[in-house]
Amino acid sequence: MTFESSIAFIFAFAIVVAIPGPGVIAVVSEAMVKGAKQGWFTVYGIIVGDFIYLSCAMFGMGLVAQVMGETFFVIKVIAGIYLVYLGIQLWRSSGSFTFGVKKADPRGNFLAGLLITLANPKAITFYCVFLPNFIDLTRFSLRDYALVSVLDISVLMAIMAIYIYLAVATGRLTGKHSGVLLRRTAGVIMAGTGATVTLN
Repeated sequence: MTFESSIAFIFAFAIVVAIPGPGVIAVVSEAMVKGAKQGWFTVYGIIVGDFIYLSCAMFGMGLVAQVMGETFFVIKVIAGIYLVYLGIQLWRSSGSFTFGVKKADPRGNFLAGLLITLANPKAITFYCVFLPNFIDLTRFSLRDYALVSVLDISVLMAIMAIYIYLAVATGRLTGKHSGVLLRRTAGVIMAGTGATVTLN
């Protein structure tokens, strides 16, 4: 992988990550209501999902969506239902609202991020269709694989860090005055995203 192709990959992947999708919405919703820590657990799940697709694409399974067959559909449905469940939980949660003071659920957030990514057509399209434009998948070395992995994770974390910062700032600002509204808005967005993932 050349220096030029590395730069091109960084810019292209940054654009793909920055475009709001199910993953971004899930991270923002969690961070806005529960704080940065919970948002980051969702990001870690997204990273693992991305790493799975990256590895599949680079090691000869570029048509991973077809290879997975019905499994992809099942994962997509599970991810959508789980997002709807999280949205309903946010809507129904009662009591006074204090930003960031919520029961931690690192495994749940991680699982949500992982399932969302595995069910995200945008991730499949990027790694299976666009990645070959930046690296020759028929002649790459372990060094190339390591480099792409580092660039991938670095870009993803950098973009998500911006989203989490903005979400937390919004949560702190509005949580004092309209906590219930904020929580229910996040719940509707989360549930709506889940329904979209399931039906598309």
